[in-house]
Amino acid sequence: MPFYLKETLYSQVELEKEWTETAVKLADKSSKEKASTKRQKLFANSYKKLLDRICIKDEPAVLDLGCGLGEINGVLKNQGLFVVNIDISLSSLRIAKLFYPQSNFLCADLSNIPFKKKTFDLITAISSLEFCFDKARILRVVKEKLKDNGRMYIEVRNNDFIVYGLMKHFFSFYKKKVFIKDYPAKDFQDLGYNEWIDLFRNSGLSVEKTYASARPWNYGSFETRIKNFIIMITKHLVPLKHHYMIGFVLKKY
Repeated sequence: MPFYLKETLYSQVELEKEWTETAVKLADKSSKEKASTKRQKLFANSYKKLLDRICIKDEPAVLDLGCGLGEINGVLKNQGLFVVNIDISLSSLRIAKLFYPQSNFLCADLSNIPFKKKTFDLITAISSLEFCFDKARILRVVKEKLKDNGRMYIEVRNNDFIVYGLMKHFFSFYKKKVFIKDYPAKDFQDLGYNEWIDLFRNSGLSVEKTYASARPWNYGSFETRIKNFIIMITKHLVPLKHHYMIGFVLKKY
């Protein structure tokens, strides 16, 4: 292999390592801040929307990627499903296990999911895929774990959020510090609406439906609540492709 290709490959490996370490560090730091029963109840109530969006009651085997504090279990635990929750943050999983002691939690990287092909009927990933370095590779890995008639529900941040456009010249500092939080990994960049759709299609996944985010917004610090208030207002005023977060129901080609 030519030297310049080796150097490029090394740079990519180092960059992916940096992204992974950053994700673990941030998740570990925020896990204790998010560990409240009130927050869990808010998410459980809000995530009830998923039952209608993806007919989740008919899916016997579910994999939740980047599960965080296990919020989705607040809805799934009483549905008679077999659910596996994966996250890269051990601190998050320990807290999640306190909230949902009967649920299955596994510490693993999304690029190395330790299950056989065609294991799951449904795979969910809410606010996790956007923080992965090689999203296309992860989607290919994840798709292999999905049964032929299985589906995915993915919610991601959207770089076409209308407020970003309004802030472009005047409020870049607020955008970085409040909405993006200046994610401290080199070359980090959120994707826009069409970029996400292209990524899914190029990974062999068709977009069946799109939805507004199922996440609740009435929680967090004063700063977070201001951000969430802006998100909620714009959610009712602009088309879906300009929302802060968007949910996609995906199916294998």
